[in-house]
Amino acid sequence: MSIEDRLIRNIDNERRHSSTELSPLMKRAYTEAQALLENPDYTIQESEFASLYGDTAVQQDIALTNRLKEQFKARNSPEEERQKKVADIFEAIVLVQSESNEWLGGAQTLKTSPYEDFINKVDMIAEWSTPTDGSRVLALAVDVTFGTMSIRRKLADIKSEIDGDKLGSIKYFRDERKDFMGTRNNVPRAVVGVSESVVEELADLWVQKKNKELSTHPVQHLFIREIETQLSAMHDYAVARGQHGVVQAYTQALASIRPIHNSKLKYKSPALLQDRVASEIASAIETEFRH
Repeated sequence: MSIEDRLIRNIDNERRHSSTELSPLMKRAYTEAQALLENPDYTIQESEFASLYGDTAVQQDIALTNRLKEQFKARNSPEEERQKKVADIFEAIVLVQSESNEWLGGAQTLKTSPYEDFINKVDMIAEWSTPTDGSRVLALAVDVTFGTMSIRRKLADIKSEIDGDKLGSIKYFRDERKDFMGTRNNVPRAVVGVSESVVEELADLWVQKKNKELSTHPVQHLFIREIETQLSAMHDYAVARGQHGVVQAYTQALASIRPIHNSKLKYKSPALLQDRVASEIASAIETEFRH
């Protein structure tokens, strides 16, 4: 069965989970994801910044993050806990495939520190570097849920940043070569997501190490399309609002994303474009950034 056939089978036919347990496949993928997300080669560690911010300040941030983690676990239902595990699998796959198969073009992609995840709601950072333009950074938030307000909340937060003419910052940021470590300001954000059935499709290929199928998987077009659509809408909204302090950040981000989108058109899948989470993101963008 081809990738396209499997996507057609899955889109708009989400399985109803009779329990909050992951499937055996997803349990295996989650184990691999956890190992990868704890690897400093893929994930920024707050402890790396002790010499910059001071050990006491860093330990305070770590303690705050740990408290928020415990509150998160206590507040969430078993179903929400399962969705978080699915999101972790999704993040790990995107991180690996962005490096090995350039799903995000030539970007260096890193998982953010736990502090950034819980405080600034940023799951990953993508950085494009060129000799002429320097470094361009995009913050990515991940969503794998449908029928909740999570996507709209994330986009509403971004809208509030634009209204204030100041985008978010990443406190624990380092570039690919570790030439710069510190706070990165005025960073554009976008939400990327797919439904759980697509994450399972990717996880199946990932644990079986089917790199060829992953290298040509149409989800890479969907991600870039989601990002470009959001950045365009946010840019136009900022222009319409006269928030010139953030317009340049979006202009630069689009300059990195648009050539990548054109290069990914060959992977476009009409079936995948109907994914429920992707459709929810598109709908939320239109609502939030109408002007």
